[in-house]
Amino acid sequence: MVSEISLVLLVTGAVVAIIGALRIYYKWSNGDSYIEKDVMMWAGGILFLVLIQFFIKSVF
Repeated sequence: MVSEISLVLLVTGAVVAIIGALRIYYKWSNGDSYIEKDVMMWAGGILFLVLIQFFIKSVF
């Protein structure tokens, strides 16, 4: 049960990460020079999903 929840979190996170990466690439390609905030939020979200997976496995 727990591994299924972890897998769903990882797959959802992967889809959201790809969408976020495409958004950042689109901004960067259009010459937006202020993408640092978006990159940090994107990286923080990925880090959160990886850490929450380990937390769920350790608690349950």
